[in-house]
Amino acid sequence: MPTAIKVEGLSKKYFIGQQSEPRQQTIRGALSQMIANVMAKRSIIGQTEFWALKDIDLEVKEGERIAIIGKNGSGKSTLLKIVSRITQPTAGIVTLNGSIASLLEVGTGFHPELTGRENIYLYGAIHGMSRAEVKAKYAEIVEFSEIGDFLDTPVKRYSSGMQVRLAFSVAAHLEPDILIIDEVLAVGDFNFRKKCMEKMNDVSRQGRTLFLVSHQMDAVQQYCDRVVVLANGIKVFDGETEKGIAYYLGRSGGQRIVDASAIPRVQNLSGAVVIEEVEMLGNENMVYRAGEPIKIKLRLKAKDKKMEFFFKLVVMSADEKPIGIAVAPDPLSIEPGEDRRISVVFNPGEFTPGRYTMGFMLSRELLRTKNMKEIHDYIHNVISFEIKADEKNPGMVWNQNFGSVRLRDLVVS
Repeated sequence: MPTAIKVEGLSKKYFIGQQSEPRQQTIRGALSQMIANVMAKRSIIGQTEFWALKDIDLEVKEGERIAIIGKNGSGKSTLLKIVSRITQPTAGIVTLNGSIASLLEVGTGFHPELTGRENIYLYGAIHGMSRAEVKAKYAEIVEFSEIGDFLDTPVKRYSSGMQVRLAFSVAAHLEPDILIIDEVLAVGDFNFRKKCMEKMNDVSRQGRTLFLVSHQMDAVQQYCDRVVVLANGIKVFDGETEKGIAYYLGRSGGQRIVDASAIPRVQNLSGAVVIEEVEMLGNENMVYRAGEPIKIKLRLKAKDKKMEFFFKLVVMSADEKPIGIAVAPDPLSIEPGEDRRISVVFNPGEFTPGRYTMGFMLSRELLRTKNMKEIHDYIHNVISFEIKADEKNPGMVWNQNFGSVRLRDLVVS
């Protein structure tokens, strides 16, 4: 099978404190940036080097559906930007065979002052298509995007979800040989994301190549036939999807003590109380039998005043589907500046054999979580653990298609 993407010895170095590469939209801006770059070179000596990617070798065949996964900061987006020719590598070579369409962030390739209709034709022209070729696909693009009523509105007035709808629809329907997508689809609603995944499946069945970054393990498992795992800019796994996901979950959640202060948070949390550290107690391998209690210790810190809060433990399956939430019914309190340590015991008594992840939430109210202002802190997929079948009493052989929680046995007469 012919090669679609070949990456050889790819490395990318940044200097800590250096600004990211800007988007130059005018000649004046480009000249200003050139002068700034010359001045900056005088002060680079003594700065700390940071390698976002280091000696990456990768070959992707035509028609492959490959997912790049890894923790935040592992180099996934940098790799996609270099392959898309948006960022220049420090070292190494990228060879592409065929046309390429990239969807790396909201509004990629769109001019904000132009309407959606105008941007469709502009995007096609940028990718070497004639107006007649774009026109032939126009009706499909509009129907798929579901924003036909807004096509004559400037894109700058679109919501992020509308921009994603249009951008994905254009990129997928203009039939590129290689479709590159970063985590941008997380912005859309559930039904549209599902439709996008099905469209990407169609693209790959037509012999085109899919190059995807995602944190949604269920999507990776369902739609990709190969997984590459990055860690600290280094390729640490390249192989079958199931094994890649298991490797990633074991690596990302395999440590017993986690510095929670370094985990990225969602926006609009109050931050009045935050989780600083999470530690799993008593079981070094973090492999448990069904019904065996899981013991956890957390270190919390308050911001500037005494707070009362409720503690919640959130459990998800390995493919990031929510399993449930366990709640401490009584509120806890913490003094300003205090390092408060709490011990938690969780019993996954009804869980079936498999791998799970857990996260933690601190909120003002007991179960009101829709309003983010009510949540002080929330970190998800912090620790992974495994439930192992009881060899002494294995019961029925369990298929994960049955679900992650075993219901009570039936009473039949």
